[in-house]
This record gives sequence, structure tokens and C-alpha cells, in this order.
Amino acid sequence: MKIMHDVRGITPGIILAMATTLAAGCGDDGSAEGGTSTGEDPSTGTAMSPSTGNTQETDGPTSPGTSTGPDSETETDSADTSTGSTGPEICDQASIELPDDDFFPEGTAYDAEGVLYVASLANGSLVRATPCESEVEELVASGGPLRNPVGMIVDDANGWLIVCDSDFSFMTPPSIDVLELDSGNLVATHEFDAVGFCNDLALDGDGNVYATDSAGARVLRVQAADLDSDSPAETWVTDPDFEVGEGEFGLNGIAYDDNGSLYVVNFQQGEMHRITIEASGDAGAITPITIDGGPLMNPDGMKWMGDGTLLVIEGGLTALSRVTLDGDNASSEVVQDGFDFPTTFALLDGSAWVAQGQLDHFLDGSAPEPPFVVTRVAL
Repeated sequence: MKIMHDVRGITPGIILAMATTLAAGCGDDGSAEGGTSTGEDPSTGTAMSPSTGNTQETDGPTSPGTSTGPDSETETDSADTSTGSTGPEICDQASIELPDDDFFPEGTAYDAEGVLYVASLANGSLVRATPCESEVEELVASGGPLRNPVGMIVDDANGWLIVCDSDFSFMTPPSIDVLELDSGNLVATHEFDAVGFCNDLALDGDGNVYATDSAGARVLRVQAADLDSDSPAETWVTDPDFEVGEGEFGLNGIAYDDNGSLYVVNFQQGEMHRITIEASGDAGAITPITIDGGPLMNPDGMKWMGDGTLLVIEGGLTALSRVTLDGDNASSEVVQDGFDFPTTFALLDGSAWVAQGQLDHFLDGSAPEPPFVVTRVAL
């Protein structure tokens, strides 16, 4: 495995390598081999019967309004707040269609009011919608302050939408951009010190923001006090375990566990690591997580669910999976598969809204299959 010491040598080949790696994990028809499918058909939003007899475990009681089978209409009076629930009723909308035939969704986020935000990797636009309540509306226009937005996260306390803004031409460094949640106006930019790929974001309990650099084998940070004014993003931690070969795609999803640790996944290696945040704010111990059955298949977007569980997009399985931690070990199970190049997801009212990115078309220049959609998966 070749260690990359200088991220200035990165080329667009790293992105093409991502598509090649994903294709290797799928069958000739683009579907994952050997995955378990449950819930709804991502391409149509219609209900599907589970392909196996396996029972999917949840973090607690079944979320209200969650379908347990094609004919189920069970509802309860309260929402599951552990998954970002904001209202008393669960939305039963199957999917949200996104505008334009070249949207290619990547980043997703949600706020405390139940609004879903989706960014276009291709044209830099950003839209929002409230499932079951509002139509999709544009928040940031193409050609605005964003270049190729990737991961996003909402800082509800400050009314900000924070975005990993990368440059697919690899001519300029990526940045962590802070936008006003209501208007989409740019508040501040935090540029990397070198060309790289800002991929995903996490917000800790003190309001500090962390970003993975898929090309630089590092996690960067912007401290809470610096977020509202232009300042550089600082390298917070790097480690040999994060390194990948030249032209390969490294660190990707990142999540904060509400208990002083971050979890990161490596797209190329399928590995997961826990990084302790010391009282000083410095990075502490970096611990590899051993996953039963082998590494994850090209993990991408990731969210902390509480009770020692994470939800992770596994691109190589075209799936949303649940990872259950047991100390430094973990097990993984597919929640739903069959997506079209899934990238990230947002958690709203007991459901995961999965962005079907179709990025294979974006990367190889072939025609996508609109409409682009964000698909609901009941948890």
C-alpha cells in the first residue's frame, strides 16, 4: 500500500478509481451481489417483500408509522426521537424528486424543523423540502458560492448549514463553507491548506466541526469560535491506518457518538476507526474497529443512531447498513439494498432519506436516468 505524503499530487483519477471500485462490487446489472433487500423499491417507491426471512432489528420499539410489510398501516401517536424525529406523525412519502437532469445528489442534511437539504455534486446547487409538507425549493443556485458540494451538516444552534465544498478539477483546495440556513448566503469559508477532497462532516457537542479528507488521509477541524469568520481549516489528526494507495479514495463518512468520540470509515479499505476527543480538544487514541465478516464494502455517508449503532451507506453493496458496536468489535447487517449509487442519507422522523447519486454516470460521462431521487427507508 503506497503512502501518500503530499496531497498536492492528487488528480481526478482518484474519483474515477471510486467508480471502478464500486463497479467491482456489483453485478453486471449494477445491483449488489448477495445483499438483503427489505422495505421499498428505491427506484419506484413501491413496497417490496423482503428477499429473505431475516428479521431486521431496530434500536428499540418500531418507529411509529413504519411499515412492517407490504400491507402494514400501523401507526402510533408519538415519534421516535432517537432518529431525528421532529413531529407527532411519520411521513409516508416514498421519495422526493430532485430538479434538473444533471443534479447528481451527494450531500444531505436535515434540521430540527424536519427540513431536508440536498446538494448537487455536479452543478453546486442546493435544494430543500419538508417531506409530506412542501415542494422542493432552491436554496443555493448553480454558479453560486458552492463548487462541488459533498457532505453537509446542520448547526441548528447557530442557524447554519455547513458544507464540504470540493473542487473536482483539483486545481484549488477544498473548503468547509458555512451558509445561513434560511437564506443560503455564505457566512464564512475555511479553506484546506492543500489540494484534497473534503468529503463528510461531523459536529461535536461543543460545536466544533470535523471534516474527512479522502485524498489526504486526515481529519481537519474548525473550532466553534472560528466558524463565523474566514479562517483556515486545521489538520486535527492523521494516521498511517488512514493511508491508501495513490489514486485511491480514503477517509469518507464521519460521525460523532455524543460521548466524546468520532467514528470514521475508509472507502477503499472498508475499515472503521474510533478517534477519542481529549478534554483539551486534541485527538486521542485511534482504535480500529474489527467488523465481523470482514470490512465494509466501500462505506460512504454515516450517522450515529445511539445505543452503540451507526447507519452506513455501503456503496459496494448499493445498500444502507446498520453497524452495531460491541467495544472494539462490530457486526453489520443490510437494512435495504438495490439503490442506484447511494451516497449519503438524512434521518427524519424514524426514516433514512437516501440520496441515489447515480455518480457512475457523472464520473464516466454517460447519460443518467432522471429523475434523481432521495428515497425514504423506514427504520
